[in-house]
Amino acid sequence: MATPPPPRKKSPWAKQEALVVSDSTNIHMMLRELIRPYSWKVIDNTSSIVDCMERVSSGAVSLVIIDDSQNLPAIRTIRAMTTETMGILTPVLAMLSESSKNEILAIKQLGRPEIIEKPLTPSKFVPGFVNLIKAWEKEPFLSLRYAALEFMEGNGASGVRMLSSQLENKEIYSFAARALALKFRAAGRLKDAEALLLASFKRNPRNIALIFSLADLYNAAAMPHLAKKFLLMARNSYLSSLCMIPDLVQTTINLGQLDEAIRHLMSLHHSGHMDETSMTYLARLLWAEGREEESERILGGNRNLYKKLVQSWQAAESAPLNNSSLAS
Repeated sequence: MATPPPPRKKSPWAKQEALVVSDSTNIHMMLRELIRPYSWKVIDNTSSIVDCMERVSSGAVSLVIIDDSQNLPAIRTIRAMTTETMGILTPVLAMLSESSKNEILAIKQLGRPEIIEKPLTPSKFVPGFVNLIKAWEKEPFLSLRYAALEFMEGNGASGVRMLSSQLENKEIYSFAARALALKFRAAGRLKDAEALLLASFKRNPRNIALIFSLADLYNAAAMPHLAKKFLLMARNSYLSSLCMIPDLVQTTINLGQLDEAIRHLMSLHHSGHMDETSMTYLARLLWAEGREEESERILGGNRNLYKKLVQSWQAAESAPLNNSSLAS
């Protein structure tokens, strides 16, 4: 009897489908044509980080392509992906604009994405795309994709074992530790998550991805003082980066330090990296502190937006920072 062929290795991709995150309405059409020859397809384009995270968390996409822009900075999507296990285990291709050059070091540590500098051309995009896919189709990143598949198929224990086996791997221990810590957190094992992250952090105290994971853990565990300590450590280590500002704002608000939260948002404003959501949030904080004139000035004299802010404050049954209508 002939010897049966060896079993084919499982593909690391449940689906060879990519999601484009962009505030452009047509870039996904060009990207669709560029990746089609490699048996990949673009399934959609979204400008919502929340929508992106829902699709990544469900395993609906195996690759995220981010089109960096002033109002939708790539680093915000990449940062959001670090808050979900599947986000950490999903490869990212980031097309960066000139305005995000100060964030490159932080971006590289947050998700090890393939980075392509804009303006975008096929000769830039295709080699970057191919390099990224090939990197995740071989070890050590292949193990991360296999763990992701186990989680998608409901085999949580197997996925945890796969991640645990990579904690000593110099290339991907940060990915494994952060993804595993999120599983521990979900199971209520906060001490185990903390011990795992601190052990990994000691190996590389400048790893901003691990710093963010520790800050997330401490904020979730109602220990914002510790979260702030680590976030300020990141701020001091990455002086040219602004990626930790949103986290510092949230943490200082948790501590009741509204003046400091305002200062952090002002640093975004003065740097020219203030998007509309952040601008509105800053205006609300200034209003909450009784600084009405500054609040209106931050909104650029937009009377309709300012009127909406005042009406939300007056109508709110609780503090206006819990009213999400202005950020929608």
